[in-house]
Amino acid sequence: MIVTSGFKSFEVERLDCESYQDYLERTYFIINNLKTGKYDIDELIQKSLIYYSIKVLGCGYVKDTENCIRDMSKFAGVRLEK
Repeated sequence: MIVTSGFKSFEVERLDCESYQDYLERTYFIINNLKTGKYDIDELIQKSLIYYSIKVLGCGYVKDTENCIRDMSKFAGVRLEK
């Protein structure tokens, strides 16, 4: 899916193991956090993969990383259930 923000366009690739719903949610996570201006696109794609790993795959990360992703997911309109 190609996403446009202002004058920038970028592609968010769907993972082979990712359902379409999870892919849309991860893309939504990226778009809404991009609007804050705090992160560049490469960093947001990396953080979206961590979000996916926590939410869908049930992976654990250090507390600071999980708290950061949890805060970003609240802003993005998607939530971690932990």
